[in-house]
Amino acid sequence: MNFFKKIVSIFLICTAFLLPNNLATGENHESKIKTSDKIISLEGTKNTRDLGGYKIPNCDKITKHGVFFRSDNTHNLTENDIKKLKEQYNLKVVIDLRSEDEIDREIDKLKDIDWVTYYHIPIMFNEKISQNLLQMKITLAEANVVMFNEKETVKKLFDAIAEVDDGGILFHCANGKDRTGFLTMLLLGLMNVSKEDIIENYSSSWELIKDTEKIKNKIEKHGEPMRKIYLSLPEYIEPSIDYVHKNYGNFENYLTSCNISKKTLDKIKSRFAEVPFMKVIITGGAGFIGSYIVSELSKSNYEIFMIDNFSTGKMEDNES
Repeated sequence: MNFFKKIVSIFLICTAFLLPNNLATGENHESKIKTSDKIISLEGTKNTRDLGGYKIPNCDKITKHGVFFRSDNTHNLTENDIKKLKEQYNLKVVIDLRSEDEIDREIDKLKDIDWVTYYHIPIMFNEKISQNLLQMKITLAEANVVMFNEKETVKKLFDAIAEVDDGGILFHCANGKDRTGFLTMLLLGLMNVSKEDIIENYSSSWELIKDTEKIKNKIEKHGEPMRKIYLSLPEYIEPSIDYVHKNYGNFENYLTSCNISKKTLDKIKSRFAEVPFMKVIITGGAGFIGSYIVSELSKSNYEIFMIDNFSTGKMEDNES
C-alpha cells in the first residue's frame, strides 16, 4: 500500500509541472474571474451575486459559494426566481436592509414564504443624506463612511447571520449597491479578502443596474447629481476600507468594537471558508495504478478528469 501512496505522490508532483499553473495549484480562486461569473441570473433582479470564490490570504481557502448572496430589491421576483433560489441555491434567510417606507412601497416577495426566515434590519441611509447627495453637499464616499457609526445595527446583522447553520443568506437594499455593499465589505473584510477584490465587487454594481427603467427615469428627472449617486466608482468605497484600517487596524477589530463576540465572528468565518477544488487530469485512469490514484484522490478535494481508451481497464473500476 505504501508503494501506491508513493506512486500517487510522484504523480501529483509531475502533474504540478505538466498542468497549467492555475489548474495544478488550485489558484483559479475566482477572485480573478469576471463579476459576470458570480451573477445569479434572475428575472426580477439585476444585481444578485454570490460572494463565494474570493481568495482568503495566508491560507489555502476561498470564500465559500452558496453562503451569502448580495442583491438589489426582490420586489419583482417571479415564481420561477423563487423556485430557483430555493432549489438551486438553498436559500433559507433574507435580510432586508431598507427602511420601513421603502418596504411599504415595494414589499419583499420573499418576506412571507414559509421556508424563508425574514429579517428586517435597516441600515439608515436617511432622507437628509439623500438630499445632501443630490445637492452635492457631501460625496457618496463620505456618506458611505457614515454607516460605520451604526454599530448597533451592525451587531444585529452579524448576530442574525451567526444564527444560520446552513443554507444561503440573501441580503439586499433597493439597488444592491451602497447599503448592500457596506455589509458585503464587512463580510469580505472579516475574511481578509483583498482590498482590490472588495473594490471590484462594489464597483460592478453600476454596470448591472444602469439600464433599469427606474434608475434611467430618476437620472432623466434629476440629471448628473442623480447619476453620480447611482455610480459605483472605486473612489466611493475605497475611503471606507481605508477608514477601517486607519482607525481599527482591520475589519475584525471594527466588528469587535460593535460588541460582536469572538464566538459569533469565528462561527461566521468558519462557515464562509472552504478549500477550493484542485483540478487533476489522470491519463490511464481506468488501469490498475490509475484507478487506485482516482480512488485516493476522490476522497479529497480534487476535481478529477480521466483520460483512457479502456484497452486494459474498465469504467466500472472507477465507481468513486
